[in-house]
Amino acid sequence: MCLFKVLKGLRNLRHQSWFDDKIGWFCPVRVEEKHHTVPRSFVCARREILLLLRARLDGCWIKSKDGADAADIYQAATRPLQPNVILAVVDCRFPSVEAFSVEFVRRYSVATTMLDFVTLQEPFEFRSFPDQEYLKHTAIPALIKVMTEKRPSLAKGNVNFGGCKIVYERLLVPQKSESGRSEWCIVLSRIDLLLPEVSLFETDGIDLSILQLLTEGATQKEIGLRLELSPRTIEHRTERLKAMVGAKNLQHLVALWIASRLKGIC
Repeated sequence: MCLFKVLKGLRNLRHQSWFDDKIGWFCPVRVEEKHHTVPRSFVCARREILLLLRARLDGCWIKSKDGADAADIYQAATRPLQPNVILAVVDCRFPSVEAFSVEFVRRYSVATTMLDFVTLQEPFEFRSFPDQEYLKHTAIPALIKVMTEKRPSLAKGNVNFGGCKIVYERLLVPQKSESGRSEWCIVLSRIDLLLPEVSLFETDGIDLSILQLLTEGATQKEIGLRLELSPRTIEHRTERLKAMVGAKNLQHLVALWIASRLKGIC
């Protein structure tokens, strides 16, 4: 009951201006709000889940004592979490970064066949992680930075991994430590998109119109009427497009087309 009151209080404080000021450095989007006419209600709605989790983590981090355990902080953010959110703790006590290890508190649980998240979310050491390039160029630099600065950091990005493109938003919360570097770091990450890596479609103007109308929910018969082509012609073209990219059905074809168009954008 006491923990519930604390979390309820943190949720209420999130809407008070002095609390916003206290975590202003913790939320880069607030800088954009000061210089652009972005409606505050829109920003809050768009980031509702992460903001609440961020406020909980931030409140506990501010109140934590020097040398506190990671569990004392992350437990405040474990309810409720969406299935696309990952909560993990990195053990940073070792001199070598390769010896750092990761334990998962909450795992990504959205149903998917693109990646084996069950295996990927088993406890591991950095040296055994399958994508060393990702660790070297993305994860480790961000981790070293928050451990050095000893303050949370929020970032958005995307990474190619296992034949997929993962678009994510990540929050790093290091241990507060006045002497020496942080011994642990909490990682709160939300996967916004999990897309297959697809090369650009080889299409002509008619194919583009078909794909666009499919994304709008049109049937092949409706597409034929709109383009003044026979349903047979539309069916032949969609079958050719499916074979080109290995799509299993029309829904899969549309998803692969969208993924290909996002290449280079996110």
